[in-house]
Amino acid sequence: MQSYINDHPNDQISRITPGTDMGWPLCVPDSRGKPDGLNIGYVNDPEFNADGSKLNCSRIGTTMLGMPAHSAPVGFGFTRGTALPAALSDGAIVTAHGSWNRKPPREPYVAYTPWNDATKSLGALRVLVTGFQNADGSRWGRSVDAVPGPDGSLYVTDDVAGLVYRLTPPR
Repeated sequence: MQSYINDHPNDQISRITPGTDMGWPLCVPDSRGKPDGLNIGYVNDPEFNADGSKLNCSRIGTTMLGMPAHSAPVGFGFTRGTALPAALSDGAIVTAHGSWNRKPPREPYVAYTPWNDATKSLGALRVLVTGFQNADGSRWGRSVDAVPGPDGSLYVTDDVAGLVYRLTPPR
């Protein structure tokens, strides 16, 4: 069912420690009722564990941050201690490569997620850069990684256009 495939399952950013079980392929993250994507629990995978007999998905904990399905995150880096502007200086930059198995394809993007020292976790995603995809789903670019520069700029690589973009803060 394409409507289900378009928005499920969420891509995940999670803290992994010894013994962590992410449930795959028996469980999938369930973002229903969680528009911020934070602290997402799991439900039975409809194909591999429909009746829950192989694994009780409600017992495996949560994922820290759910990204839109088919984002295909490929770059991730913390920003604390960098020269980025204050609004981006204590969290993580995430680059999403976009999808092929969604209609329309998920657009590539670069996002920021703030760090919360009190909970030792990431906050909701804030998209910083989009526009790599045309209205018909064709792409002229795809973000791969983003690296903070010593000058406060963010350098974003693109493996379709073969470019590195320098995003500079306002002066």
